[in-house]
Amino acid sequence: MASDPLHMPILLGLGLDELSMNPRAIPAAKNVVRSISVAESKAFLPEVLRQKRASDLVHLVTSTYGNLIPEIFFNHR
Repeated sequence: MASDPLHMPILLGLGLDELSMNPRAIPAAKNVVRSISVAESKAFLPEVLRQKRASDLVHLVTSTYGNLIPEIFFNHR
């Protein structure tokens, strides 16, 4: 989950500060982490938890943070 930049705002909101991932995923993850404050992620978490379907969650995260997630990631989905 940590290697997917889409999940990074959620993981930060949950308070995780150590993540394990494939080394190839680190640059994209660092980019997202550097662009989002922990306080912002924690404020975002209640909205995340209100989502009933995975598709709703993906839509919420992409509409809120999509500009931070590398285009290459979306091309591989």
